[in-house]
Amino acid sequence: FRRVLFRSPPPPPPGMPGAPPMPGMAKHTGPKMRKLNWKKIPKPKLNGTLWLYLQPTGVQIDDALIMEYFKIPEDKDKKKKKKEKVLKKNIVDMKRANHIGLLMSMMKMTASQVKRCVLNCKDSRFTEDNLRAFLKLIPKSNEIELLKPFLTAPKEVRATLGDAEQFILAMMTVPRLETRIASFLFKRTFEEKYGELTEEIAAASHSVNELKSNVKFAKILELVLNIGNRLNAGSFAGNAFGFTLDSLPKLRDTKSPTRPEYTLMNYLVQVVSKKRPKLLKFTEEMAEIDKGSSEHLVVINAEAQEMKAGMLNLASELEAVAKIEAKDASDELFVKKMGSFATTAKKELDAVFKSVDKLNNDTKLMYQHYAADKNTDVVEIGRASCR
Repeated sequence: FRRVLFRSPPPPPPGMPGAPPMPGMAKHTGPKMRKLNWKKIPKPKLNGTLWLYLQPTGVQIDDALIMEYFKIPEDKDKKKKKKEKVLKKNIVDMKRANHIGLLMSMMKMTASQVKRCVLNCKDSRFTEDNLRAFLKLIPKSNEIELLKPFLTAPKEVRATLGDAEQFILAMMTVPRLETRIASFLFKRTFEEKYGELTEEIAAASHSVNELKSNVKFAKILELVLNIGNRLNAGSFAGNAFGFTLDSLPKLRDTKSPTRPEYTLMNYLVQVVSKKRPKLLKFTEEMAEIDKGSSEHLVVINAEAQEMKAGMLNLASELEAVAKIEAKDASDELFVKKMGSFATTAKKELDAVFKSVDKLNNDTKLMYQHYAADKNTDVVEIGRASCR
């Protein structure tokens, strides 16, 4: 047996094929198999080893069994997806397509699901961030023109479009999409904005009225007027009947010629503390007047105008739907759901707008009270005087 096993193999008969090629030399064309992770011995190292006398192929094995257990199944879905990916048509600008993809990921809905939510007034399915992003991705006219032919195209043709194109294609058929999304956003943010705005208006009104009516602050100004006339006696600046409030910070800048560390503000505090100490409580009474500053008033008026614009947009959309003779189910849903909200919101906003008008008028009267011009932030000066 040893002589048979280790003697050289006989040459093949004439006309017969030679020994099969070494593993790995021929191209494999059969089914994909699970690989055996072994380490091959390089051919030069086979001389004088057992492996030189063993057949690498041709020995009978149970091929059916090995196919049953070690053949890798074809992933038909993967091949199909790969094919579809290659065929996708990208028409929308890459940057917008990325933004649309991000929005779809945030909403966790397909384009058709988003469309149904818009038509069925399911605004609760959208977050505030969703709606704000949505408004920036309303289909543009050039995108609509490019995708319009696909509206009547077969389903399999529309399926070749990219995700962003599918989104645009679905949204471009929603009537007055932009005003509807804006209405949803207005409704979603209304309660929070309304609550914040009413609080801001109340705080600003308190600040303006406190500054205008505070008796102790008026007495402090009277003292400053007398101190100023005493210092300016005999000069053009003397014999004044009033001074602008932006002169108050100069009390800290007016220093004693003999003791530079001592200012006119130090003198005022010393006189009030000694002769009229109760007046010092004006700093406590006016401690919370910062909400009436010019900066806050600008913000309040801007927020009020933003809410007014949202209300007008909703009213415009409701009016447009009301003019439609043959309303569909989505129109009826919009009128029913958004109409009741609009009625309540209008009443609340009317009260807010009246409060803003009153605040602006009170501010105007307060400026007149101190003979201040519009470029002077009276509240900020009053607040600084309390420090």
